Amino acid sequence: MNTPVKFELAKLLKEKGFNDQTLHFYTKPKSKMFGIDEHNRYYNIVNTPKKLYTCGEHSVADIKNVYSAPTIAEVVMWLYEKYGIWTVVNVNIMGSWYFEHFDLKEKRNAQFEPTDTHYDSLTEAYKAAITYSLNNLI
Repeated sequence: MNTPVKFELAKLLKEKGFNDQTLHFYTKPKSKMFGIDEHNRYYNIVNTPKKLYTCGEHSVADIKNVYSAPTIAEVVMWLYEKYGIWTVVNVNIMGSWYFEHFDLKEKRNAQFEPTDTHYDSLTEAYKAAITYSLNNLI
């Protein structure tokens, strides 16, 4: 839950309005990139598509070319704070994971997740829940 999201999810988050500064980021292809050495000097680097970069070690010339790469926990909090969607991931007695969504800002405990799909890991279930929220609930 503390690892940054993958490129495809970071791109979807930006499309849905996620603009928070995060420790990690991806860039659009052909963005002008800079590295930052131990003496805080900038040097040009080649932009690698879908590569995860770290703030403080790398920089871009134009912030519009950045896809923030938040952790799953940061995305769950953003969905709640911005849209009132709270995501809960649970495990069943068979050991598989599933997710539920609740609309807490409207004070309704309405479950949004319409399927009974189950996942093999907690992280996999959260990633699926976030993708579902971004594509179907906002």
